[in-house]
Amino acid sequence: MPKPLKALIIEDENLAAQRLKKLLLPYQEEVQIVGEASDGKEGLALIEELQPDFIFLDIQMPVMTGLEMIMQLEKQPFIIFTTAYDEYALRSFEENSIDYLLKPIQPKRLDKAIKKLLEITALQQPKLIEVNQLQEIVSQLQEPKTLRMIRAKVGDKIVMVRLENVLYLKAEDKLTTVVTTDGKEYYITPSLSTLLPKLPENFMQVNRAHIINEDGIYEIRKTFNRKLLFEMSNNEKITASSAFSGILKERWNF
Repeated sequence: MPKPLKALIIEDENLAAQRLKKLLLPYQEEVQIVGEASDGKEGLALIEELQPDFIFLDIQMPVMTGLEMIMQLEKQPFIIFTTAYDEYALRSFEENSIDYLLKPIQPKRLDKAIKKLLEITALQQPKLIEVNQLQEIVSQLQEPKTLRMIRAKVGDKIVMVRLENVLYLKAEDKLTTVVTTDGKEYYITPSLSTLLPKLPENFMQVNRAHIINEDGIYEIRKTFNRKLLFEMSNNEKITASSAFSGILKERWNF
């Protein structure tokens, strides 16, 4: 029996990484997870150290995106991209030693990707994706469509939270908390950096941990150190960081 392929998971959302590892349990004879990284920079270092046969790679990550990371690889392993954005133009991967999985990853789609990977690695000279192909893929990437609602899992149910009912989003403990106008809180796995590009213009990031809905602001005032403080309609007070205050002041000509 051939040795299992060494795999590396590069994913900034801890729950997504844990779900993937759970889905991979039936493939222990074919796939061995040898390491995990939470951003592209850490991923590069682990690839050099561990020399995996292939990687599961999130596209949208802080510090360095998955695509930016690949452009810096000296030796390219096989790649299975993971992404929450089905608008990404990834069809050109079909002819290469690359596949992609849409989040939340479905067992049947993962099984197809693993089988494709095993077929490709059995070839004597597998075809790897080239830099010019990567550049073409990058040029084809489309901006994600604006969200209309956020899906939150509550027990054995999925709750659809409409954006007009969202007061703000808060990052904490590897999860994102969605706070609504009626005082409810929902916990989701996508990070603020993943959500922000898909939110409408009335949502704005004010610090590393908060994205607020402009329609839910009750009052804005300056603090003693000239930062902006937002009092939301639920009386929650959120202070903009120095990095964001300048941009936000221009937004309201404050």
